[in-house]
Amino acid sequence: MHKANTRVRIESNLPGLAAALGSPSIQAECRLREGQHRLTGKDYMQLSNYTLSAINPRAQRLYPDALELFYSVPDSQSMPRQPPFAWRTYDLAVRAQVRLQGDGRMWVFPAPPPVDRLVYNEAEHGTAKFKSHRQVFWASERSHGVEEAKPERVPS
Repeated sequence: MHKANTRVRIESNLPGLAAALGSPSIQAECRLREGQHRLTGKDYMQLSNYTLSAINPRAQRLYPDALELFYSVPDSQSMPRQPPFAWRTYDLAVRAQVRLQGDGRMWVFPAPPPVDRLVYNEAEHGTAKFKSHRQVFWASERSHGVEEAKPERVPS
């Protein structure tokens, strides 16, 4: 944990509010997002290319209402003031869901609106996808509040 420089905290009131429905668990998946950026020489337009790669947490802490994951994320570079104008940035793509298992049923949150007849299917919805920020039954760092899910740097 001492080597980690980034903490992701996933909070939910559901485990406390719905504990009578079953045993709660927070499922989380993160990917390291590397951005390669450059400015074109002619019109100084920024071109960016992003790649995702697997990253494992160095440590985790479980609280009654939250899960904290600690990562070592490379430092991002700032845009250089002199040519060549090329730099890299790093951050985490986060996906999370809360599952309540009990009485032969499983409830998964975030759930679609009550008027939506979509039913959770483990084969279809059980794995996080990182191509979109809006995946049914999964919260992302952008779709469910940047403030709450934004990875933060841990002081060294």
